[in-house]
Amino acid sequence: MSGGRLCLKCGMVITGDWPGEWHVGCYPDFERMPGFDMTSYDLEVKEDLVDIILWASRNATRSKQVALGVSEVGNECDLRIAYKMAGAPPTSNSPDPCPSVVGTPIHSWVEAAVADYQNIHSIAEWLTELEVAPSPLVAGHTGLYHRPRGLVLDWKFPSPENLRRMREEGPSLQYQVQVQLYGLGHANAGRKVDRVGICALGRSGWLKDLYVWTTEFDREVAEGALQRIYDIGTQVIDN
Repeated sequence: MSGGRLCLKCGMVITGDWPGEWHVGCYPDFERMPGFDMTSYDLEVKEDLVDIILWASRNATRSKQVALGVSEVGNECDLRIAYKMAGAPPTSNSPDPCPSVVGTPIHSWVEAAVADYQNIHSIAEWLTELEVAPSPLVAGHTGLYHRPRGLVLDWKFPSPENLRRMREEGPSLQYQVQVQLYGLGHANAGRKVDRVGICALGRSGWLKDLYVWTTEFDREVAEGALQRIYDIGTQVIDN
């Protein structure tokens, strides 16, 4: 043990390549931990807050949704859709919920803003956050529907990098399928649907960077996506 560094608290040898002057468990509350840029006290607070946010996200109505949502139908992975339809529990490597946590209150704010604007100006052109059912097996909520235009829009609040990519390459196939399904849902409800699209506003950007993409409503795209779901469901049942 000669030549080894000794922990300043317990006096035992610090083994390995750990650069600190204390063992991990011996670190003083207000000393910054090597490699973390936080003190052990702050790391404990972070752990508590992460636990709360993860619990709330996993137990939110959207997270506990059993039926297949419109946003999932266009996913390129058949296996992922099959797991969802079979009711398989999410895996431990589920995506970080932070983007959806941040996006949820933005949706609510925009919905309130549209409602207040229309009340003040005595108009009723926009319908917000309507539940639609493209099929008996698939349902979802649309961000905006404009009556005069017959336009269905879905809000997206991407990172700056994803917004840049969307501007250069257009929305992903999954997003395009999603809005076509929303269009079908509105059409099923008897509303005029001419175009569908996406409004993308960066989570850490400026209003001037708002990106709008629209395309003609294509019933065949929506029905083709639903047929794919039915085919996957049939395979799940047969297996």
